[in-house]
Amino acid sequence: MKRYISILTILFIFTFGFFLKVSNVYAVETCPESMPAQERYICLQKELNKLESSQGSLQKKLKNEDYQQLSLSEKLKYITTEIAQTENVINTLGIEVLAQDIEIKILADEIEIKENDISLLNQEINILEQTVNERVTQSYKFSHVSPFEYLFDVKNLDSILRKVKYLIETRINDKNSLNQYSVKMDSLEDEELILASKKAELQKKRNELEEEKERLVEEKAYLDQQQIEKNNLLAESKRREEAYRKELAETTAMISEMDEKISDLVIALFNSGGLGNGTSVSAGSIIGYQGHTGCSFGSHLHFEIRNKNNTKQDPSLYLNGGTYWSYVSSKVYLSPLDGARITQVYKTSSHRAWDMVSTTRGIQDGSTYNVPTGICTAVDNYIKSSGRSWAYLTGEGAPIKAVAGGKVYYGLYATNLAAYPSKYALVVHNDGNKSFYLHLK
Repeated sequence: MKRYISILTILFIFTFGFFLKVSNVYAVETCPESMPAQERYICLQKELNKLESSQGSLQKKLKNEDYQQLSLSEKLKYITTEIAQTENVINTLGIEVLAQDIEIKILADEIEIKENDISLLNQEINILEQTVNERVTQSYKFSHVSPFEYLFDVKNLDSILRKVKYLIETRINDKNSLNQYSVKMDSLEDEELILASKKAELQKKRNELEEEKERLVEEKAYLDQQQIEKNNLLAESKRREEAYRKELAETTAMISEMDEKISDLVIALFNSGGLGNGTSVSAGSIIGYQGHTGCSFGSHLHFEIRNKNNTKQDPSLYLNGGTYWSYVSSKVYLSPLDGARITQVYKTSSHRAWDMVSTTRGIQDGSTYNVPTGICTAVDNYIKSSGRSWAYLTGEGAPIKAVAGGKVYYGLYATNLAAYPSKYALVVHNDGNKSFYLHLK
């Protein structure tokens, strides 16, 4: 069964990977460069939405795997504790069984001693009974001798009288001895019965302990099997997680590639005059305000830089910052926001950008807003998976400044929700570089 599961998992990963490759080719073929710029722009945006949907689905699967792994880890921890406790009880019962065996052995020895005493007493009683029988016989003989015979046998009269007296005394003594032996026999038999009863009780208790020990051994075997099964499930969940992460990385790479194509298209529109005439701005000029338009969960500024060859650049080459929640400050260019702190860093070769919020300007009172659904699949999936439909407005309305002098061009990103398009600004700088400012208010 495990082999079949492994084969199915491999086939699933292969099929999904093949599907991703086909989807990538399909997107390129669906939106060829020969299409008019505006049509190709909308086409690429639709393909991007599909990829974001796939990304959201994979993120949800990863979240489910994380939950399952947490649950399995907790169960394994519980089972391991139960196994340890069961082993301790088994060991304790084993010691108790040994103690019972020792006590039973002592009682058995005592019973054997009592039995030997009874046997010896029986022998003594038998000997005494035999002696008594002989004396009774002799007494019987003397009892049939007449007084005249005693008189005629004057010579033996004294001897006969002594014998009769002896027989009478010994009969009394034998009777007393037999009574004492009888009492002692009864006492020994009572003690033997008590010891036998105690031995039987101990044997019963010992057998019960042995049965409890066997039951616990079976329970431990069951727990061991559960531990093996849970470990196998955990290992399989981690394998699925690794496959999902690989798929997510591929999907994210495709999204970055699609973002790049859209950015390329904006540049193409600019180069072809499709963005109209730009307005001259200087470094520090206000070109918009931080917002949350378009495919956005929470107010923030998405910022990108391209060089003269339209290649995306790492913003840290021009601005100080570059790690999560670090401040942005001037370097070659000015900071686009006052008190800006980074909330997301994109570092792939095809997607180099920063997300940031102002911590000194705009809304700073912890206000939130209800995120509308239908903007894009990624936001809808996040709302569904997280169960959270509100986001912070930190920095909302903060002035956005041109990082360097040049000409600014404005436009809209198409979204699923026509009433909520993403506003952007493109500044073509005097040094030939270009900067993007997305999700403007």
